[in-house]
Amino acid sequence: MLLSVVIYHEASRALRNEIRESNEMLMEQLQEVMDKQMAEVMRLHLAITLDQQLRYLIFSNPSKAEAKYTTARVIEEFREMQVFNGLVDQFYVYWQAEDSLLMSGTYWTSRMGYDNLHAGGQLSYDQWHALLNKPGFRGFVSIPRIMADGSIDKSLAYVSSLSNGVNTIGAGSIVIMVDVNRLAQRVELFNRGDVFILNGDNEIILSNSDEEGERLTLSSSFEGERAFFYEKYKGTDSEVLHIQSRTADLKYVSIMPSRLVWEKAEYVRKFTYISVLISLIGAGALTYMFLRRNYRPVQQLVEILSHSSNETGSLESNEFGFIQRVVSNTLSEQEQIKLRLKLQNNVMRSNTLLRLLKGKLDGPVPLEEAMATFNIFFQSDEFAVILLALEDENMAIDRFHHVSLQDKAALLRFIISNVVQEVADQDQIGYVTEVDQGLACIVNFRTSADDKKEHLLHIAQAAQQFLHTQYHMELIIAISGVHDSLIGIAQAYQEAIEAMEYRVVMGKKEVILYDELQRAIHDQSNKAFYYPLQVEQRLINCIKIGSYEKAQSVLDEIKERNVGQSAVSIQLVKCLMFNLISTIMKTTNEMGTNEDRFVHDHVYWIDTIMESDTLQGMYAQLSLLLREVCEYMAVKLSEQAKQLRHQSVSDKVDQIRSFVRENYNDASLNISSIGEHFQLKPTYLSSLFKEQTGEGLLDFVNRVRIDEAKQILKTEACTVNEVAKRVGFNEAATFIRVFKKVEGITPGKFKAID
Repeated sequence: MLLSVVIYHEASRALRNEIRESNEMLMEQLQEVMDKQMAEVMRLHLAITLDQQLRYLIFSNPSKAEAKYTTARVIEEFREMQVFNGLVDQFYVYWQAEDSLLMSGTYWTSRMGYDNLHAGGQLSYDQWHALLNKPGFRGFVSIPRIMADGSIDKSLAYVSSLSNGVNTIGAGSIVIMVDVNRLAQRVELFNRGDVFILNGDNEIILSNSDEEGERLTLSSSFEGERAFFYEKYKGTDSEVLHIQSRTADLKYVSIMPSRLVWEKAEYVRKFTYISVLISLIGAGALTYMFLRRNYRPVQQLVEILSHSSNETGSLESNEFGFIQRVVSNTLSEQEQIKLRLKLQNNVMRSNTLLRLLKGKLDGPVPLEEAMATFNIFFQSDEFAVILLALEDENMAIDRFHHVSLQDKAALLRFIISNVVQEVADQDQIGYVTEVDQGLACIVNFRTSADDKKEHLLHIAQAAQQFLHTQYHMELIIAISGVHDSLIGIAQAYQEAIEAMEYRVVMGKKEVILYDELQRAIHDQSNKAFYYPLQVEQRLINCIKIGSYEKAQSVLDEIKERNVGQSAVSIQLVKCLMFNLISTIMKTTNEMGTNEDRFVHDHVYWIDTIMESDTLQGMYAQLSLLLREVCEYMAVKLSEQAKQLRHQSVSDKVDQIRSFVRENYNDASLNISSIGEHFQLKPTYLSSLFKEQTGEGLLDFVNRVRIDEAKQILKTEACTVNEVAKRVGFNEAATFIRVFKKVEGITPGKFKAID
């Protein structure tokens, strides 16, 4: 009995410590699991915050057309983000300026979003709206959520106010709603006592009890990263364990009634007595119990894995095979998640380098923090930028077979980036990223040597030679000057862009140095721009007569006088091109009409010429344009000659009509007398008039006489014979016959009707 008492007391003390340690281990497991889940939420929040399309839409005040297009792109990007974040139930961005929600695949007004997501719970629309408009707010809250079956359930939401990094005035909020069911599975690991997850205000946002949404208030405060104390909870002596989250403003609290410990101790006492009795029965029974007790953890592990994994179907006869398969699938999923995170890190790293290139040193995330996150470190304050572009990307792409076009382009950029960065890192520090003009390498000099230009040329030529030898790629490289400080990187980038643009004048040169380019332009700064009015008028005259050979000769003279023997600035070349195009367009408009659509159908002239890679290409396109315009002008001159001839005939017909109207009362007026007056043969005159008007000349004379006779019959009391004499008929019978032919009734009936 004494031995049993000793065993009982020692077992009770050991069990109490074991329960406490077990509870602490479970809480640490909960902390680790929950922190990993919250880290996914934080990464999603960071990705949304840094999304360039979203920031441009909310902070740049775009036009309606741009806003509509950018909204569609943001919604599509949110759809991709939703796929890669399985823990997230739903997320949206509240756009304060438009009072609307941007979600995965849709766009709602704030009222519509509330009605479809949160209506029906204890959170009113005004409370929800005030939460989204609260400047500087960031934290976890519990809000109602309308489920797929129409029921209303509690949801854990991370709400963060958006700002542009310049002031604290909010422009909207990000709301990320977590899949509470998955989180609840973690909390359900605790089958003893109560477990709570609290936010920064000690509000219960998730628990295995029915107290969600209330504030957990105890006499002892939750201070520090970890605490253990005794507390009277719900009238019962309890043991309280508190652990602070490492990644979010959350606290994990376990409250276990003390009576559970003593119940276990009583169980141990009874178990001790039974063990003593069983030990007397025999070693066989003890061995059987020992085997069962050691097999139980494996069985529990199998049960946990079967419930927490996606494995379906009956368990295998060998539990270890099932455990191996579940662990293998979990590791595979973990590798996929790591790969997606790596891709996202590459994108955000490129965005950080772009901020340096474009001089955007201010932002929602401090530049120093972003650089440290993506391992971007500089050893000095001297920088330069190397800009790289493929001379013929299509030819380089065609060398890679059995790869999609999109993957080919990505592979090219990957190869060039790695080669350039490896060459740059041999002597200096280099970081390569994609830009609109191709690829850009930020070079940071390790030392303050005076041969920086030679170092930059070495990097460019070594990368160029290697890519040409190994992959048959022809690179065009532009090198900026050397600048001090991070702000100077943006200036160096602009210099590299200007140098790359200068290949239009220089031709497809291998390496273009900005400093040498500026010296060459300065040496030619006093050169006059040659395009005098006399030469422009010569070009206009040649175009007007449709002579391509003469117009091309004048164009060659202008080219030779301006860029024939020396380097000129790209601004001079563009000015010359615009002047020449303007001359051609003015001449074409001057010779055309309002209905002429030649210029309207050729509005692509400027784009086609300016898209050429070199000056020679521009002049070749300009020559093609000149040939087309001259051919058009030649056709136009031919058409104008025809129109002049037609106008002359039309004027002659008008003169004949006027002559008839003036002399209709002359009884001798006929085709012969009209032909004699105009010195035309009667047959030619008659056919000409009919061809132009569609009416015979004699019919026209009779119609004019009858129209005049009708006016006389209406306004004067004259006989038919008198009217016939006054309109040029010698006999009344002829007048009556012609009148009836034209009007369908006799003059007498016409007068009676009138």
